Amino acid sequence: MSGGVPEWEPWPEFDDEIILARGLHPQNPMRSVLVSAFAALTATGVVACAGSQHSDSPLARAQVSVKPELKAMDSEALHQLIRLSDNVYSGAAPEGAEAFAALRELGVRTLVCVDSAHPDVEGAAAYGLRYLHIPIGYDGVPEAKQMAIVAAMEEKDGPYYFHCHHGKHRGPAAAAIALRADSGCSADTARMVLEMAETSTGYPGLWRDVETWTAPPADAPRPAVGPIAEVSDFEGAMAAIDRTWDRMKLARAADWGAPEDHPDLVAANEAQALVEGLEASLRKPPQEYLTDAEFLRQLEESTRAARALRDGLGEGVAVSAEDLEARFEEVRSSCKSCHLDYRDV
Repeated sequence: MSGGVPEWEPWPEFDDEIILARGLHPQNPMRSVLVSAFAALTATGVVACAGSQHSDSPLARAQVSVKPELKAMDSEALHQLIRLSDNVYSGAAPEGAEAFAALRELGVRTLVCVDSAHPDVEGAAAYGLRYLHIPIGYDGVPEAKQMAIVAAMEEKDGPYYFHCHHGKHRGPAAAAIALRADSGCSADTARMVLEMAETSTGYPGLWRDVETWTAPPADAPRPAVGPIAEVSDFEGAMAAIDRTWDRMKLARAADWGAPEDHPDLVAANEAQALVEGLEASLRKPPQEYLTDAEFLRQLEESTRAARALRDGLGEGVAVSAEDLEARFEEVRSSCKSCHLDYRDV
């Protein structure tokens, strides 16, 4: 945060500049204000938290009543940590032993990853935690994935920790649906989860599906949910690119050197990994975009920009800091545009 305005991540959470340019307005309320607002609404009865919308659902028959108590929590090990209720948490992907230990300390039993990257099942198991994998996109939560979330909650093996990568968009959306399934709370309450997480309104499908969710009938079939879900080559490549870009940002902040807390990070190597990820995506684009000339053009443009950045970071190459910054911004801008046109709609 700086000057009271949330800082938006360049990849994949970096679409605010183009969104603003196209006349949309991301929602960026401060967490403390939202906590106070939620408390006031609860006290006056405005925020509903009644039973499930379908009285014949298994959750309703079991008379599950988990009162939502939204609270942003400070944690050095878990970023974007939000407590939605005694049974549901949301945050960023746990990284390393310290994060899994923090989750165990919270009492969490089940982690639900909604990112396309495979979760660290073994790392979690070392701390007595189990994983479920329900990958979703930025364009919304399809009905099949909503059913998977309901199935996870009906296992009653909580508390649950829902996460994507950075914990701002997909993870909170899935957690909000889980909260609705678990507590029967209203769309207004679920929407406040997204507001507290600072989920961008540039992802309207996430907001829509959280707000319009309804509990499924008791006899509706539930999908099996396991620790590792199948994802396409393209989705896997994009998840890897996402993490590579995070490391590129760290190198950039260190003037393209190795950050103190990541001494093994080499900017040129990360730039090469970025190029390879984009080239792999070009070789195996999604089936629906195989003949989409504009999609392929934008992906090629991002790849070309990434190659230029990589070349500028090569050993023995004399490139000014201003030139490197321009090349970095070109990669970011080209990816922003493609995401807005194809990923977030």
